[in-house]
Amino acid sequence: MKYFLLLFFCALAAVATAQLPSFYTENGLKGARDKQGRVVIPAVYDDIDEWENGWARAYRNDKVGYIDPKGRELIPVRFDYIDRFDGTEALAIQGTTIGYINRKGGWERKLQLDSIGPFHNGLAICVLKGKYGLLNQELVWVIAADYDQCSDMGKGLYRLGKKGRYGIFEENGKPLLAVEYDYVGQFDGSLVELRKNGKVGYLHESGKIQIPVRFTRIGRFKDGEAEAELDGKTVRIDIDGELID
Repeated sequence: MKYFLLLFFCALAAVATAQLPSFYTENGLKGARDKQGRVVIPAVYDDIDEWENGWARAYRNDKVGYIDPKGRELIPVRFDYIDRFDGTEALAIQGTTIGYINRKGGWERKLQLDSIGPFHNGLAICVLKGKYGLLNQELVWVIAADYDQCSDMGKGLYRLGKKGRYGIFEENGKPLLAVEYDYVGQFDGSLVELRKNGKVGYLHESGKIQIPVRFTRIGRFKDGEAEAELDGKTVRIDIDGELID
């Protein structure tokens, strides 16, 4: 019995899909025609996604909205970004407003920001009242908007800057390196260059200080060794910052 019910509902879905208009392209723009070839959606959109539950995302002039099979804009094509709906709401961005909209395009909850960066792994660098922070898709500040700078370093880490000092935070908001360094570089393999009070060292991606910040200069490593300057003297060190006799 369950098998026949499954077949029945699959058949219904197939019929519903077959009744949906098919997309066509004209002059580089996209529209849709019904099964008789009649235009039901004029070719005025830059792109239209596949039909999903009876409606589809449509794009025009770098904006997005939702249309139905009759070409009605259920959600006006005026948003910069709309995620797929999870139940009755979807994450959306319009200018510097981010939040959740309902199926009519109305805001259910939102935040007004200075700027909104692209989401990566569910997180976006955003600016509020001139300060940078890290916002998740639930509109919760993982890292409070309290910093002068914020950049994605990769490997799930973020470099934060405040009053000329820099540190590193994990994507869960936990500090990996205190905001007290004059300079925090980008990853070179698994290491990040650190500078503080005229001294240089290296941090490993695990969060461990691999080479203490005590050298005046560290050259390029070759075969696990590098020339460095310590207390006015030229020395050779290994990859852990230990002196080589």
